[in-house]
Amino acid sequence: MGIDIRTALKNAEKNGDFFNDFAVEVAERTYQMRPAPVLQIGDTGWGKTKLARFISNLANLEFIGVNAYPGMDITQLIGMWRPKNNEGNIEVVWEDGLLTQAVRKGALFALEEITRLPRKMQGRLLGILDTENRYYSLPEAGMGEIEVNDDFWLLATANPMGGGYDTASLDRALTRRFGAIFSVDQPLCDEERKFKYELEKYFDEEFANDRTERLMKWLGDVRQNNSTKVNTGEVVQLIKNSSFAPIKEAASWTIAPKYKDASQIMSNLDAHFSTEDDSEKHKLTKTKKQKPVAKQVTEQTVPTLDERKEQTAVSTPVSNPETVTDLASKMAQALADMGFANVSEKGENNGS
Repeated sequence: MGIDIRTALKNAEKNGDFFNDFAVEVAERTYQMRPAPVLQIGDTGWGKTKLARFISNLANLEFIGVNAYPGMDITQLIGMWRPKNNEGNIEVVWEDGLLTQAVRKGALFALEEITRLPRKMQGRLLGILDTENRYYSLPEAGMGEIEVNDDFWLLATANPMGGGYDTASLDRALTRRFGAIFSVDQPLCDEERKFKYELEKYFDEEFANDRTERLMKWLGDVRQNNSTKVNTGEVVQLIKNSSFAPIKEAASWTIAPKYKDASQIMSNLDAHFSTEDDSEKHKLTKTKKQKPVAKQVTEQTVPTLDERKEQTAVSTPVSNPETVTDLASKMAQALADMGFANVSEKGENNGS
């Protein structure tokens, strides 16, 4: 294969992604199938999309993804004609959809929730899912067959039939074209390390270790029943929400409303966390901004009135009395010329 998947997954921990041995197995098998299409079937929240992104980076391929849904318009995948303003002239040009872009570029195309894709759209995938002699037709664009880039690779994910998922069966012609179909029936994440990593963003190490242990035991209990199989993503969100609210309260609006048997989830949580220490005592304090240090003021003696007069006499040159008198006369004359009569040298207007 030429690539050590386990080491590459280990390096992903720098970004906060923690994969377990099961993820290594799925990633290795998936990568070996390239460029044959691969389908992963499993419950939501187990990490299928995150692993697909990792595989995309590992293969050095651009990641282009889309979530399928009932009633989805095929133009999102193949493209459509759009008006475009070209220097004042309106032109109608073809704009590739996400699948067409991936086919041309040679990207990894992640088609998530493929079992929700409308049945009539599934047929458009058959040609590009062939292991050999892949082809892609685009009659809507006035084109016949367009070249499929050798690097194009399709990874699809799906939720299992039933279990509350709005899914439909796949066309048999479609499923037989997948090179491999993997069942992801357990977390792909190394949850113990992931939970501790997330908790240490908000709490001290001692408390993070204790809460991680309690979470793992709680999950071990509730996951014994498929109806209360809480997933990884939900617990990560619970950790974040419990950083500003008690964990039982946070679970009541983070997890419980998503399950029919919510009472079992909450009673089990209470059993595991009833003896937990007060989380408020273990919260990390945010680094406070230091206040600027005030400049030191040197003590000074306020001079007396006589001292200020003496300083003024020393610092201010004495004006020549004659010069002042001459200036006053000139100002009085100027005011008289402007019509202000009887102006004294003191500047008082006696005519007012």
